[in-house]
Amino acid sequence: MTIQTDEHARLLQLAADEEAAADVAERRGDDFLLIATHRRRADFFRRRAALLIDDTEGK
Repeated sequence: MTIQTDEHARLLQLAADEEAAADVAERRGDDFLLIATHRRRADFFRRRAALLIDDTEGK
């Protein structure tokens, strides 16, 4: 695996972890701001992973 592939996988795992954390927080009845923060972080990690792939395809 290349460094970019490792980083891409790590970012996608972070996104999945944040989505799971949002789901747990939602089931617990936590504050909606905490849930939204987890979802925003998941989206951020997914976008970073997509950018990483876009950057490597251009080379």
